[in-house]
Amino acid sequence: MFRATALNQIAGVTVMKMKVFVLAIAFVLVTGCATPSLVRKESFEPGTILVLPPRDVVQDGVPHPVGAGSGKQLRQVLLSGVNQSSNFKAISTRSKKFDHRSVADVDDAIQEAKNLNADYVLITILGEFLDGAAMNWRGDYVILQSSKLYSVPNGNIVWQTTQPYRLAGSSLGHHYVYIDKIGQFIVKSITE
Repeated sequence: MFRATALNQIAGVTVMKMKVFVLAIAFVLVTGCATPSLVRKESFEPGTILVLPPRDVVQDGVPHPVGAGSGKQLRQVLLSGVNQSSNFKAISTRSKKFDHRSVADVDDAIQEAKNLNADYVLITILGEFLDGAAMNWRGDYVILQSSKLYSVPNGNIVWQTTQPYRLAGSSLGHHYVYIDKIGQFIVKSITE
């Protein structure tokens, strides 16, 4: 009798673990595969894009040591991805006015793009993030707060995200995988 009860308890725990696993996978698929809403305010021709340093991810609106370098990583994905497209060219700046800890001023950004003979300037802001510890049931996530592509000649926004975009998953990996996916999404949306 004792042995049968013990086996039933083990089987019950195994079934419960499987249910939790299936629910976790479903959650990842639902939250990790969403597509952000976009709007193109006007059509635009291929050209040179000045990719400014994206702001690093934050926690409670404040830079966090674990998030240091996230903007740099995103910038590399953006530069590489745009330059692999056949229609656009991406450039960066060495100006000290722009960094990964702050949000670029639009007028300064447009002026810098003019100085570098760029047709567009891209300002991207990473938002909140979590790099959850494994097995704490709090999954990793990164939020793209906003991304806007400005036309340099007239200062108009020609492409932008219309709302924050959250990519999330389990805590078994690292949150940086979502930064790469955000960059790939931005590149594809602008260049195709």
